[in-house]
Amino acid sequence: MARKIALLIGVGEYGNGLKPLRCPANGVNAMQELLENPEIGGFDQVVPLINPDVGTMQARIGEVFGQLSKNDLVLFYFTGHGIKDMSGNFYLSTTQTQLFKSGSLNPGTAVAADFVKRVIRGSYAQRKVVILDCCFASAFAEGITGMDDNSIDVENQLGGKGWCVMTASKSTRYALEQEGEDLSVYTRYLVDGIRTGGAASDEQERIYIKDLHSYVQTQVKAAAPAMEPAIFNGLDGTKIAIAKIQVDSLQRYRKQVQRKVRNGRIRPAALANLKQQQIRLRVSDEDAAAILEEVLKPYREKAKHLETYKQALIAEKEFAYPLDDEAIEELEELKRQLNLRDEDVRATEKEILGDGLKQQLTQPPDVSPAPAPKVKPVKTTKAQKYQSRRTRQRSGA
Repeated sequence: MARKIALLIGVGEYGNGLKPLRCPANGVNAMQELLENPEIGGFDQVVPLINPDVGTMQARIGEVFGQLSKNDLVLFYFTGHGIKDMSGNFYLSTTQTQLFKSGSLNPGTAVAADFVKRVIRGSYAQRKVVILDCCFASAFAEGITGMDDNSIDVENQLGGKGWCVMTASKSTRYALEQEGEDLSVYTRYLVDGIRTGGAASDEQERIYIKDLHSYVQTQVKAAAPAMEPAIFNGLDGTKIAIAKIQVDSLQRYRKQVQRKVRNGRIRPAALANLKQQQIRLRVSDEDAAAILEEVLKPYREKAKHLETYKQALIAEKEFAYPLDDEAIEELEELKRQLNLRDEDVRATEKEILGDGLKQQLTQPPDVSPAPAPKVKPVKTTKAQKYQSRRTRQRSGA
């Protein structure tokens, strides 16, 4: 009989050199609640693991994947710091993970992605889903996506028909957490898509991986444009159903709202149409307002971040203008913390500074060559003149 098993790992406490995170434990708990719910995930076994050391993490990964049979579905979820070493090798952090004073990773304190991939390859399960909510997560897929090459036997090495890797971002410059939120940006919309059924296609009673990724990608890009959620081997993984939903009046109304909201805006006529849908589906005003608020949340989050950046820019201009290198560096850091791209803040910068900041950021350094030192002419002695004349005579010049 086929089973559904999940291993959920969250790491928020670390050794020296890494910033602690408050959200990973919450992410594991939220995912566990959804997957164990018989009306949503319906998983037979969910294994939560919070702040493990290296040995415990490796042992539990080996244990879960080692017990799988051919017809099983396994979901591996990790949230925490992802780290690359100086050679570009990717690691999942543990509670022991530490960086040397030089900033390089102590590799003995983290779990190498190669170890995880070997275990996954050795599993008999035909349906495998990996979800990584961490920096550099796309690096994990490098060794796996390579299995699509014709020279590699995908069926034998992966042991199955369907697998995929979902990652929080292809970008390495983004913030995992946002102030005031209990869940990381990526996990927040991952959970919302499953909990509300917003990730399901119209009238579908199941949430498939492709649809879940599409939903999360749309929401994350709206709230935090600097992030780039990605899916690897998503074509094969589209047939994997991760959860089920109840297609009822609330679900149908939610789908109508998702269609009407465009770029964070909803037209007056669209609101009027939604009101008619609300009446037809017998959705209460309270439920309708809550659904609209949930759908608009990522867009409002971005607007809030843009306002934070705008106020910081105004304050810096009042503090000192033109902006110096330190101010520009701090503003760049703020953009990263708010998960904003240069193009997201361009209109704000032009409004506050005109083209001033652009000129400062694009002004090439003064690299004009220094004037050549004057060289005093060397006086020619009589002996040298004589020798030169004799040489010309001999050569017939």
